[in-house]
Amino acid sequence: MAGEKKEESQRDEKEWHVEERSYGSFYRSMSLPFTPADGAVEAHLDKGVLHVTVKKPAEAASAAKTIEIQAGQPPKQS
Repeated sequence: MAGEKKEESQRDEKEWHVEERSYGSFYRSMSLPFTPADGAVEAHLDKGVLHVTVKKPAEAASAAKTIEIQAGQPPKQS
């Protein structure tokens, strides 16, 4: 994902007038533990939020692990 950020602010203090501007671009990426198939990635932008859905291939889905979560205090470590 790439984009550009623009920000401007102004304020007046006693004998000073301060005006600040900052501009910059950004790029964000993430790695997946598998290679998605063609057509397995969907994305849409809603009110400034990018929603990305990636369908796992069958071999990656079958390799999923289940971790049991127990209630209460964690065991003491020695």
